[in-house]
Amino acid sequence: MRLRICDGERESIVPASIEMLEQAFASVEPVRIGTEITLADGPRWLAALALEPPTPRPGEEPMQFLLSGGTSGRAVVSGRLGRTEVLRRFRAFLEESEPRDPG
Repeated sequence: MRLRICDGERESIVPASIEMLEQAFASVEPVRIGTEITLADGPRWLAALALEPPTPRPGEEPMQFLLSGGTSGRAVVSGRLGRTEVLRRFRAFLEESEPRDPG
């Protein structure tokens, strides 16, 4: 599985891991608006596009993402989600794609 990060100036494609996901979505470093973070596993993919931060509201995360995913040419868009929820979904995608230990 590959993790692709494109911020408009640079693009990096690295082997996906939980550590790399954590780094990509780390709240200590701001994610630039328009940055695309994508996990790809064969025909399956999950992508998050960093959007303009919303007007601050109590309890709402300052960074919002448009989440989309798909397989075999079909795509589904989930809408605006906060950083925590997007990271949770990326972790789940990675974990369900990793080979299971049969023993």
